[in-house]
Amino acid sequence: MSSTMEIAVKETLTEAILERLAQDIVSGALPPEQNLRIEQLKEQYGVGASPLREALTKLTSLGFVTNETRRGFRVAPLTKKDLDDLTRVRQLIETEALREAMAVAGANWEMEIAGAFAKLSLAVTRQRDSAGEAQRMIEQAHKDFHVALLGACTSPRLMELQSTLYDQASRYRHVILAGAHELDGFVECHEALMRLTLAGDADVAAQALRDHLATTSQDVYG
Repeated sequence: MSSTMEIAVKETLTEAILERLAQDIVSGALPPEQNLRIEQLKEQYGVGASPLREALTKLTSLGFVTNETRRGFRVAPLTKKDLDDLTRVRQLIETEALREAMAVAGANWEMEIAGAFAKLSLAVTRQRDSAGEAQRMIEQAHKDFHVALLGACTSPRLMELQSTLYDQASRYRHVILAGAHELDGFVECHEALMRLTLAGDADVAAQALRDHLATTSQDVYG
């Protein structure tokens, strides 16, 4: 195997294990502050030490994992302070992206938002399916809705930041979804956000989005 092919295979393996680790951290299968020992993870995930270390290093930069000199890799803790900071930054990034999206958007953007909301609403109605599968469907539909909401934004960096911060917040949303039995209010608040956005007043829509993002902290910590 050529060195180029070896590098490509290694990068693919690293991305695959990164995705699996991130999913298990978000779902709570790897709980907050759990030690992430390389030898144990090698056996658990069936991969070598090198791609594991690279994946954990990447997850550290994304905020899912901590790496301390004496304690090694650990799943990042969940704290109110962290969520409050995460929410504040998301409000700054996403309201700016929303304003830009609304300034340049057209009919296609509006249809994307409406379609994403319809999928979110459908996913919630199917929450009585297998608990794990239903939660994954809701989370994916929820992410798709928020991406669609900002979809006309022309700044790749703003959208990249939105995606990274959304994924960090998904750990906290999992706490909400895991304990929820009825999500009618969940659908209604997203419908209200959609309608205010499509109404075209950027100031009103930005404030609605700001308030919406703040609800995660309120729902988790009261």
